[in-house]
Amino acid sequence: DARWQVFSERKQALASLRDWLTSTKADGARLIDWAKRPEVNADSLLARMNGCPLPDRCRDRDVLATLLADIQYAGYIDRQYREVEKLANQENTPLPASFDYETVEGLRNEAKVVLARFQPTTMGQASRLAGVTPADLMLLTVAIGR
Repeated sequence: DARWQVFSERKQALASLRDWLTSTKADGARLIDWAKRPEVNADSLLARMNGCPLPDRCRDRDVLATLLADIQYAGYIDRQYREVEKLANQENTPLPASFDYETVEGLRNEAKVVLARFQPTTMGQASRLAGVTPADLMLLTVAIGR
């Protein structure tokens, strides 16, 4: 219960701090946009928070560092989520039954052998075969699209 309480308080502090950064402007820009800059750290954010009406938990350096990491790496995280979604959509993409993997340019020999041996029916099955890399799957997707 004590650990859950600490977790809940930290989560609430992060949400409160994010809301404050989103709604507060300085020098004509929202503070959340300012926080995206690589030179912004917990100390500079703490200095900007001077006089703000947030609880003390929001001033914890670990909370500040976590929020800044979330803000500064949000673009990378979003891109990774899009990649995962793209791969999930590709899971059920069918592969032709009589596809000649030897004709795919750039496909590694190990992948050609494994794919020819097991004859997967979907991209998802092909992705789970040992010896087939994400690069091989990308080449396969391009070759099937032709």
